[in-house]
Order: sequence, then structure tokens, then C-alpha cells
Amino acid sequence: MSEKELRHEGEKKKLVRQQEDEVSKMHTQMEHHRNNIQKHHTEEMNKIIEKTSSELKNLEKEFSTRTQITNTTISDLQNTIYKLKDDLKRQKEGSEKMNCNLQAKHEEKIKMIRRQNTAALMALQQKYDEDYSKARNHERQLEQQISHYEEKLAEIQIHYENKIKGLMPPSVHRVLELHHQKGVVLKTESRCRPTFKELEETIRSLKVQVSALQKRVTLLQNDRRETIKGFYSPSYSYPEPTYRPIASP
Repeated sequence: MSEKELRHEGEKKKLVRQQEDEVSKMHTQMEHHRNNIQKHHTEEMNKIIEKTSSELKNLEKEFSTRTQITNTTISDLQNTIYKLKDDLKRQKEGSEKMNCNLQAKHEEKIKMIRRQNTAALMALQQKYDEDYSKARNHERQLEQQISHYEEKLAEIQIHYENKIKGLMPPSVHRVLELHHQKGVVLKTESRCRPTFKELEETIRSLKVQVSALQKRVTLLQNDRRETIKGFYSPSYSYPEPTYRPIASP
């Protein structure tokens, strides 16, 4: 081979060695860089794992604390609910018992009021019957007295008329009979007038008493009807008697 070819071959080998050295150097650098990256990655991963583990522990601790607080709260709420249920049950039982007692007292009070009203009505009815019977008796007595006084007045009139007629002549008798038939009232002597006037006033007084007694009886009947009508009214109260027994004349 010529010197030129040898020199060229040597340069070629030199270039090959240089290239191999550079490749080996690059490979070494890459391996070193890869190791560094892997080491850094491992360190970062360890840091992340450590941080994550710490956070997880904190979360677990916080969760445990919150769970404990929640359980305590739930337990307290359950106890409160049980207590409220017991209180509500006792209040309900007490309210039902009170309602029963009040209802029983109310019914008993109603029965008592009805008994009192019945007794009062019976007493009022008895009082009315007694007063009505007395009023009827007084009315009959007054009617009898009026009839007696009218009969007595008629007898006195007849007596004095006959007495006066006996003192008059026959001509005067005829005139008097004629006037009597025409409805003219005979005027008696002045000494007879006081007796007639007294009897007439007595009759008028008795008639006034009879009229007042009839009004009193009517009032008693109206009071009795109103009392019976309002007997079962809730606001009914028995009035005081506005009448008194009539005294016998």
C-alpha cells in the first residue's frame, strides 16, 4: 500500500476511535444523567409519599376526631329525642287525665245544675200553685162578698122603697111607678143616701180588688210560662218573686 493510503487508513481508524469514544462518553453521560433523574425522581416520590402519608394521617386523625364528635352529637341527640319522647308521653298522659277529670267534673256540674234547676222549678211550680190557689180563693171570697153586698143593697133599697111608699098617698104611688117604668131613678130622702153611697163604694172597692187580683193571676201565668220556656237555657237564672200572697180581707 502506498503511504497515502496508509495515512488515510490511519485517519479513518482515528476517526472511528474518536467516534466510539464520543459515543461511549455520551453513553456514560446519558447513564449518569439518567441516574441523576432517577435519583431525583425517587427523592421527589419519597417526598410526595411522605407528604401524602402525613396528610393521610392528619386526615385520618381529623376524620377520627370528627367521627367521635359526630357520634357524641348523635348520642346526645338520641338521648334528647328519647327524653323529649318521654316528656311528650307524660304530658300527653297528663293532658288526657286532666281532660278526663275536667270532663267528669263538667258532667257532674251539669248534673248538679240540672238537679238544682229541677228542684228550683218544682219549688217555683209549687209556689205558683199555692199562690194561684190562694188567688182563686180570694177571688171567690171577693165575689161572694160582692154578691152579699149587692143582695144587702137590694134588700135595703126594697126596704126603704116600701117604707117610703107606705108614707106616700096613692096618687104619688102611681106617679112613682110611671117614672120607674120609664127608667127614672127614685131620689130618696137625704137620711138614706149615706147608706147607699157606702154600699156602692164598698162594691166598687171590691170590684177593683177583683180586677187587680185577676191581673196578678195573669202575671203569675206569664211568669210560669217564661220560666218553663227558659228552664234549659245555659244563661238562665231564676228571678226573685215579684208577687206576694194576697191577704184575706
